[in-house]
Amino acid sequence: GLDMVAINWNSTGKRSYEAGLDRVVLYTQTSDPVPWFGFRSYEESISGGEAEPYYIDGIKYLNIPSPEDYKASISSVGYPQEFRECDGSRQLAAGLIVTQQERRPFSLSYRTQVGSDTRPLGTTYRLHLVYNLLASPSNRSHATLQKDPSMETNKWSVTSKPIPYPGVKPISHLIIDSSAVAVASRLTTVERYLYGTSTITPRLLDPGQIVAILSGETVDFED
Repeated sequence: GLDMVAINWNSTGKRSYEAGLDRVVLYTQTSDPVPWFGFRSYEESISGGEAEPYYIDGIKYLNIPSPEDYKASISSVGYPQEFRECDGSRQLAAGLIVTQQERRPFSLSYRTQVGSDTRPLGTTYRLHLVYNLLASPSNRSHATLQKDPSMETNKWSVTSKPIPYPGVKPISHLIIDSSAVAVASRLTTVERYLYGTSTITPRLLDPGQIVAILSGETVDFED
């Protein structure tokens, strides 16, 4: 017969944790990708997914979850000028900005650091890509300088229009786990495209391109 294996709560190297956020990149439709300095937090708040029960003769026979909608909130001290169009601003002339205009979609990539009981934080990481975000109007508060001045923080609520992909529900959020990628050099290739090099123009990769690269396939781009 098969050998039984008891559950072990004291295994080493199994207690992983995620902390820290860095390497935030903004991808828009009209400008080159740029780093987002001053990015403080990215908080996901998925809506939907609640169970919808169905009964026959007083007995629950189905429990179907409702569709989920990807939502998040961004907190940042300052933002790239390329984000203005995503926040509904336009430049009419040098130094002249008008607000309450059409908001254009954008995408983001960022990293979170991973550690465990045997590996220090940052030994591995998770690379996140979030697609087709649209920012909602946010409140702005400007106050006079006081004895203990503090930097103003910008906040936005965002939703996503997911990207269709065969075999799964449309994708809003992709996560690449550096510790689980089959060949480390393939993750390096993904990052070379996302961040750019002296010979590669940085660009947003769609889910199909990432799957192809991580599977060892050659992906051709037109520069």
